[in-house]
Amino acid sequence: MQTARELLTTDFITVTSETSLKELYTLFLKKKPAGILVQDEEGEYYGVITESDLVEQETGLHLPTMVALLDGVFIFDNPFKLDYQVEKISAITAEEICTKEVTKLSPSTPLSEIASIMTDKKYHFLPVEEEGKIIGVISKKELLYAIAKNAGYID
Repeated sequence: MQTARELLTTDFITVTSETSLKELYTLFLKKKPAGILVQDEEGEYYGVITESDLVEQETGLHLPTMVALLDGVFIFDNPFKLDYQVEKISAITAEEICTKEVTKLSPSTPLSEIASIMTDKKYHFLPVEEEGKIIGVISKKELLYAIAKNAGYID
């Protein structure tokens, strides 16, 4: 069974927390990466940006359903969801628009587990970490290639 180490690419893009949206759009449109890693001043990776993060800015706010009953107001939605939407819509830097809860793979993660993580969590790409360092990333493109090759659909 193939593992993350066999599937990863070491050709990935990183930006700093202060990278502007204009620069991010330019990178995505010119380089066409599955995602971009965000690192802090010390070089530690803490976030991921995908095309979906940029597109999400244009979705607008989805106000939660509220019902006023007697002297109370009942909200039928996650109140943190509105905070998240406001943060994404108003973002102007990589730090503000990136997804900070990053799932990282180990080099020994099997292909089937990578596929499950990507489909269950709707991820486009995942970083691979070894001994606290990012050694590469795996996108759906690398995953698709490996699956097709294993099935004998391509040479």
